[in-house]
Amino acid sequence: MHGKNPISSGFRKGRYHLAVSMVEDINPKSILDIGCGEGHFLSYISGGFPGAKLYGCDRRKDWVDKAKKACPDAEIHTGDFMELELKPADLVVALEMMEHNDDPAKMIKKAAMLAGKNGWVLISIPRPELFRWRITWWLWTHTVGRWGLGEHTNLTESQLIDFAKQAGLRMEKPSRFFFDCISTMPFRVS
Repeated sequence: MHGKNPISSGFRKGRYHLAVSMVEDINPKSILDIGCGEGHFLSYISGGFPGAKLYGCDRRKDWVDKAKKACPDAEIHTGDFMELELKPADLVVALEMMEHNDDPAKMIKKAAMLAGKNGWVLISIPRPELFRWRITWWLWTHTVGRWGLGEHTNLTESQLIDFAKQAGLRMEKPSRFFFDCISTMPFRVS
């Protein structure tokens, strides 16, 4: 996915550090990473919450195989999040993957259901509505290269917040990363 490129590795670690810092006060006992890819975030977050039970899922079997090696203690499933029967978790995480789904509202609703009463959902999305995002993405793809799934739904922050409210989630203190091009939002199940 990201390979050994120092630029993408630094970018990834910066995003992960921000995400963990946003949820460290809740001290989750269980964490579900939707679209866990090769397990980079699960591996990273396990250091911040060493006792937490880790779960993940991704559509790509080759990535799930790598995730299982990166996080041997995690329970990781291959398949579409919307079709899998997954265990509930105190914290459900979706980092830059909501935009790879045709129905983000449904996905957020399921994430909220899995987080349960007093649970948390942490979502990050790119902000393609920003001109600087489009420039940054062009530069990125022409220097570092592309990775991941090709299809994208243009999902704005305000749409995501509306979908979250409809799912019974209340946004806490959001943050932005990478020249404000990535928005990370923690939501509490209300």
